[in-house]
Amino acid sequence: MTSHTATLTPEQAARLESHLNSGGYQLREVPYARISGAKKDVNVTLYLSGKLVVQGKGTREFIEFVLE
Repeated sequence: MTSHTATLTPEQAARLESHLNSGGYQLREVPYARISGAKKDVNVTLYLSGKLVVQGKGTREFIEFVLE
């Protein structure tokens, strides 16, 4: 699995934003995104709509250890 999309609740989005800010991710600007960051093998973008897009070889691990 190299990509995953989901819709997050406001509470989940806040927790994810906190994780990206403190988890050593290289943050970047993406149009219409609340936050976006990259780390080895994974790119994560949370859009203003609440849609989350996770891409890269580390997608499965990100879902398992961060989202679940």
